[in-house]
Amino acid sequence: MIQAFAGLALAVASVAAQSATIDLQPIVACVSAGPLKAVEAQKRTSTDTTRAVSVAGGLERQVSVLEGYRVMLASASGQYFVNLKIERSAADKAEADREAIRQQMQAFVAKAPAGSPPMKRENSGGVETVGMDQSSLEVSGTMGLYTLFVPKADLVITAYLLNQPPAKRDFATYADYERLRDQALEQVKACLPKAAS
Repeated sequence: MIQAFAGLALAVASVAAQSATIDLQPIVACVSAGPLKAVEAQKRTSTDTTRAVSVAGGLERQVSVLEGYRVMLASASGQYFVNLKIERSAADKAEADREAIRQQMQAFVAKAPAGSPPMKRENSGGVETVGMDQSSLEVSGTMGLYTLFVPKADLVITAYLLNQPPAKRDFATYADYERLRDQALEQVKACLPKAAS
């Protein structure tokens, strides 16, 4: 029994150590160098080790944030398109953080107008993606919200896909938006497997 407990404690410590060794700066640099260019990258300066997420019933849950960066990516015309948050969870809270964020996404989808696209889910290459989009280019602000989890590295990457002024948009149709969205998400995902290995 004692040996089993010691083995479990060692495994948990090993996972925590692996997570703590992941340097976020190379991920930021990789994402910034893609076709969508970084026009701003800032390290999180808050001393708070948690942030709140809204879930069903108007409730809030706290998720851990040990370290993070905010990266603004612009499309070809120089218009902001992605507000990207790259964050590391505490190893002992990472699964609970992921579940809280999944619940947040489900709450957003539940409040979406009738006819809105369903929540998207994908698991590939060690990255879990959950996301949702607005149904039309006629909305202002955020067109889509996607979160990518890298469980092996306790990473949470949140991409707010921004609408652009109609006269300056890099997407004339909804299909164009979807293509640019997919390009942005692939650009981010391409930088994550090394962090998870």
